[in-house]
Parts: sequence; structure tokens; C-alpha cells
Amino acid sequence: MNEATQRVLRSLELVHESSSAYLSSNENEGQEQVFGGQLIAQSLRAASLTQKDSKRIASLHLSFLSRAELQAPLKFRVDVMRDGSSFTRS
Repeated sequence: MNEATQRVLRSLELVHESSSAYLSSNENEGQEQVFGGQLIAQSLRAASLTQKDSKRIASLHLSFLSRAELQAPLKFRVDVMRDGSSFTRS
């Protein structure tokens, strides 16, 4: 496995901080800002870790309100808006 693939996989290893919050390291070495695609993948990973069963995530909404700090760990908070059965499939 090459180094770039290993960095991507490491970035998806989230640390469980609380029932709805996760921490991750930043894998954007040598860049000026955090890559948006990394944030999207980590957000989706955090959302999937909050699922109590094997339901698939059907929708994801993200807002990039400010620039992420490169030196600080990234914190992801998941707010469950709906957890009903009418729009989910196993």
C-alpha cells in the first residue's frame, strides 16, 4: 500500500470523544489548509460510527463555515436529525 493511501486510511481513524463527538488527526502535511474532501470523508465516517445498527447513510449535509486549523486535531460532532425507518434500509 502506498504512502498516500496509508495517510487517507489513517485520517479515517477517529477517536471516540463522547456519544456524538469524534477527534481525528490532520493528514494534510505541507499544505496551507485542510482539504475539503478529507473533511467530507471524516464527517461521513463519524456519522456512520453513530449508527446503532447496519443502516446506510442516505443523506449528508455539510457547511464549511470557517477554515480548519492545520495544527489542531479535527473535532467532528454528529447531530442526528432523523433516525426513523421510513427512509432507511438495511
